Amino acid sequence: MYSKFVGVVTYNEDGIWMFTRLKSLMKGSFQVVFDKSDGEESQTAARWEVREETDLELSQMQYLVID
Repeated sequence: MYSKFVGVVTYNEDGIWMFTRLKSLMKGSFQVVFDKSDGEESQTAARWEVREETDLELSQMQYLVID
């Protein structure tokens, strides 16, 4: 499955993980991982973005919304 953008909501048994922006106009705001997929398959793009932005490796994934 291919999408133009991927957004990832990370969570575990304790709840949803939100990340704080450290730079830019929206410094201090909470966010989830989100970016363009650059033509990659959706799960590949999502795993790449999470690893790049958070250093986390996803053990499992589930589609919530598909564009």
